[in-house]
Amino acid sequence: MAHPASRSTVLTIAVSVAALSVVGTSAYAAGRITGSDLKDKTLGPDDVLVRVAAKQNDGPTLTGVTGPQTALSVSITAPTKGYLVVEGSSDVHSSAVGSFAQCFITLDDHYVLGSYRTIGLDARSGNAEEDCITGVTFPVAAGKHKVRLRAVTPHITTVFDKTALSAQFVPFNGQGKRPSKAEITAALEQ
Repeated sequence: MAHPASRSTVLTIAVSVAALSVVGTSAYAAGRITGSDLKDKTLGPDDVLVRVAAKQNDGPTLTGVTGPQTALSVSITAPTKGYLVVEGSSDVHSSAVGSFAQCFITLDDHYVLGSYRTIGLDARSGNAEEDCITGVTFPVAAGKHKVRLRAVTPHITTVFDKTALSAQFVPFNGQGKRPSKAEITAALEQ
């Protein structure tokens, strides 16, 4: 009968991996972690491919403006072709009667398909505050990318208040396959 590893063993391995990623040398095979990497301390920064970029604003983000605006933006570097998992949200309020607000994600100034959201706001009916939340996962090419949470404010009284944006790079989809160039291009409005 197999016995599961103790918590201390798992924790020791996790701490060792973290420590070696800081200490690692240039003699490593990018994107692959092996037992010998742990033993000879050649685990390098490219062996752990997941990347995260995030930004939050705990006060008014957009106020006194109308039209399309950038609420928040982050930069993230994809070390290889893979996928970005992006979440953006803002607490939106307006004193206007019968209004709306919109939010969506862009990558390198291109709209990411499937991320557009519209919320209804109506101060007269007691619905003066809503959350505009959007999230999308899409393929990307290797390199540096600018991810933006964009907002559309139709009235000067519409405020995008507390706002958050996060982007996480994941090197493979569920089948362990990198996206093709066609898949990457198809995810963005050209």
